[in-house]
Amino acid sequence: MKKIMFSILMIIMFIPFIVNAETCDTSKVSISSIKVDSKSNEVEEINEATATGRDINLNLTMSEVGDKIKYKIVVKNDSNDDYELDKNNFNISSDYVKYSLESEDESIIVKANSTKTVYLRVEYKNAVKEESFKNGIYTDNKNMTINLSSNDKASVADIITNPDTGIKYYILIIIVLFTIIGTTVYLVMKKKNVKIMLLVIGTAIIIPLSVNALCKCEIKIDSKVNFYHTFTGTVYRASSTVLKNGDKIDVKKITCTEERCNYIDENEYKINYSNSFIKHDIVDDIIIASYACRENICYKGGPNANFEENKNIFINNEEEIEYLSEGKLFNRLNNNRIDNLGNVRVGTYCGHCEVNADATSECLGLDTGEC
Repeated sequence: MKKIMFSILMIIMFIPFIVNAETCDTSKVSISSIKVDSKSNEVEEINEATATGRDINLNLTMSEVGDKIKYKIVVKNDSNDDYELDKNNFNISSDYVKYSLESEDESIIVKANSTKTVYLRVEYKNAVKEESFKNGIYTDNKNMTINLSSNDKASVADIITNPDTGIKYYILIIIVLFTIIGTTVYLVMKKKNVKIMLLVIGTAIIIPLSVNALCKCEIKIDSKVNFYHTFTGTVYRASSTVLKNGDKIDVKKITCTEERCNYIDENEYKINYSNSFIKHDIVDDIIIASYACRENICYKGGPNANFEENKNIFINNEEEIEYLSEGKLFNRLNNNRIDNLGNVRVGTYCGHCEVNADATSECLGLDTGEC
């Protein structure tokens, strides 16, 4: 029995379970820069792509299947280790967007104390389903990682602590060890040739279980891609932009809602003093009718305006009405006016919104200091 135990201990003692762990300083690997290399005309960056450390943030809009954008990314490696980009495992896709990684050459190695340029491609591959849109918008969020490692060997420690990737090797090691131990015990009990024993022990000694530990780090990408559907409904604005019935509009750039049109961007004219705004009826992103409004009282303008309807609204809601002439009404308190040609104007002396007889519309403001 002592001989058996001695043989087992000898085998275990000679098996090299040593893991030579490297000292990794992954903080020295970072994204030096990210910028747009090329893109389709319909692709827009809501916010410019940013990179902090190894974290990348994207915020885009796309309209049509086939829209794409390509980012140029510079990876900086200030460490003394070479890192390999695992681009083969990066071919990631959501239901509608495909992401892929390309290098500027065939190499995927980020050399020690150097930089490497890679390209991230984002492409609109499959049309967003109709039912996925909410208020004409669908947002596709994706969090991804690009793995970098200093070598392609697996360590015993890595195998044990990462069973998802190393479980097969771990099981194989156990099988080999038990096979050797079992064979040794059997041979000792049967008192077989000593040369065979030496062969078995020698085999155990050369089992390559001593390896270098991996140096790993990740590049994280937080991507948000917004898709806009052709819109049919009502939108509101209070900007000085001149629009006309029949114009195709970009709904996502409308500046206000009905309730908040008097709180617009500070770079706009000071329409907020007048609490006036323009309402548009939209069909498939096309303006079909426009109204000048103040405090939710709206008058339809343009050649298709109904003067009698506007007149009734005007009489019921305005004060000190004057008839300038036949077919024209005027409120001298705030300069609101309508006529039978389709011109309507509402607001105050500090600012107003108007729709003209030719169906053009805009909001104008005065910064006189008196408002």
